[in-house]
Amino acid sequence: VVKTTADVGGDVAAAAKAAVEGAIEGAKEIGVDAADAASAAATGALKAAGDVSVAAAEQVQKAATA
Repeated sequence: VVKTTADVGGDVAAAAKAAVEGAIEGAKEIGVDAADAASAAATGALKAAGDVSVAAAEQVQKAATA
């Protein structure tokens, strides 16, 4: 999600935040630990952003800690 968003010039922080929120909701629906799902989604978003650029990684990091 983050890489695709960056490819089209979108807001990577918003994409990362939405991915984490979606992971939490999905986890709740299927009975999986929401904290684990959120952590995995945030880690993946940060890694993907880092693959895009340092600036993208910083944006995602700020969004994850906000």
